Amino acid sequence: MNVTALQPGSKVGGYEVKRLLGAGGFGMTYEGFNPITRNRVAIKELFPKGIVSRQGATIIIGDQRDRQVFQSVLKKFEDSTTKLAQLSHPNIVKVFDYIPGNNTGYMMMEYIEGDILAGRLEKFPSRALPSEAEFARVFQPILDALAYVHANNLIHRDISPDNIMIDRTGRPVLIDFGAFKEMDQTNRASTLMVAREAYAPPEQGVVDGIAHMPYTDVYALGATMYETLAGEPPARAAKRVFVKTDPYVPLAQKAKIPLSPALSAAIDRCLRLAAEERPQSI
Repeated sequence: MNVTALQPGSKVGGYEVKRLLGAGGFGMTYEGFNPITRNRVAIKELFPKGIVSRQGATIIIGDQRDRQVFQSVLKKFEDSTTKLAQLSHPNIVKVFDYIPGNNTGYMMMEYIEGDILAGRLEKFPSRALPSEAEFARVFQPILDALAYVHANNLIHRDISPDNIMIDRTGRPVLIDFGAFKEMDQTNRASTLMVAREAYAPPEQGVVDGIAHMPYTDVYALGATMYETLAGEPPARAAKRVFVKTDPYVPLAQKAKIPLSPALSAAIDRCLRLAAEERPQSI
C-alpha cells in the first residue's frame, strides 16, 4: 500500500478514485470513475517525490525553496496538459482535461485496459518477444506515434517498457508523457528530470549537456527494443561513457530469437553514445 497516495473514494472533480495504478518520481496515476457518465479514466496527479507530502488529500509543500520549485513544476504540468490534449493519434494515450485541486493538479486521460509492455515480457520464459513478427506488431505503431510526436515539435524523454501499453485488442499505446518537452536548441537536462537510467542516453544524465532532441527518444526507443529481443536492457549509457572499453554487446549476440541483420544493426545504431551517430529522427 502506498501511504502517500489518494485513498479509494477520494474525489477529483466529478471523479471518484478507485485505485492506484502506478507511481513514479513526479506523480501517481489512479483509476477514476464518474458515477454520472459511468466513464472510467486514468488520473495523473502531480506529486514530485522529495518536495511534497500529504495531509489527508491535500498536498503539503515544505520550505520556501520547495514551494518555488513546486510552483514551477506545476505550471509546466498545466502547460503540458494543454499541449498533450491537442495530440490525436491512435497509439498515443488521449489527454482530455485538467483539474486543479488539493494544492496540485490532475491530468485526465483515457483509461486503457491491458498490460504494460514490461508486464507482457514477464509472461515469456526468455523475457523477450517470441518472434520478429510480434516485435513489428508492437513497434511499428509506436514508431508511427513517436514520429507524430516529433512532427508536433515535442519529445517524450521517458520511453521504456513501462511506458508502452498493449490494450486488450493488441493495440500498443505510448503513455506517460510526464517528462516530455518541446524541442529547442537550448533544451538542457534538468535536475528535476527523472529518466529510467537503463533507457536514458548520456545527454539525459548531464546538467547543461547537449540539447534534447528526437535523437534522445531514438536512444530510449532503441534500448526498449533491445530489451524486448534480448530479454534484458543494454549496458547503461551512464556506465558506458566512463570506461575505456565500451561494455555494449551488439544485439545480434544477445537476441533470444533469430533476427534479420538489418534490424539488429538498426537497433545498435540507435544506441550509439554520440547523439550525432544515431538516427536524427524516426
